[in-house]
Parts: sequence; structure tokens; C-alpha cells
Amino acid sequence: MTYEYVLKKVQVIVSDQFGCDTAQCGPDIDLGRDLGGDSLDLVSIVLDVETELAIKISEDDTDAVHTVGDLAAAAARALDVEVPA
Repeated sequence: MTYEYVLKKVQVIVSDQFGCDTAQCGPDIDLGRDLGGDSLDLVSIVLDVETELAIKISEDDTDAVHTVGDLAAAAARALDVEVPA
């Protein structure tokens, strides 16, 4: 599994949650500022990512999620997948 695979999975989940195209869910998109998400949206998205990838994202990683890329990186770390710098 690669980071790119994880990112694509996260983008699909985020686009489903917010009803937008996956092309609008790039790694730099802020879940709150750009997509209008709140803390409940974040919890829902994290749970969906955990379910889809059969992982558990740490609370510290969850607290640090602001962008699509942050969430993909957190999921990748939970899978022991290298995250690009």
C-alpha cells in the first residue's frame, strides 16, 4: 500500500461527506475553512477512514488533522506507510 492509495481513499471519503468532487479535495484543502466542516464532520470522516482502511488513528493524530493531507498522513502512519515530506 502506498501513500497515494491512502490519499485517494481519504479524498473519496471527504468528497462523499461534503458532496464535492474528489478533484476539489486536494491535500491542501482545509476541512473547516475550505469545506465548512466542523468537529462532528471531522469525527465522522475519521471514523469512515478507520473503517475503510481497517485502522485506528491515534487521538494525537486526529487532533492534528486540519487538511485532507493531514488526515491522509495520519491514516498512512497508522498503516506504517511512508508519508512524503
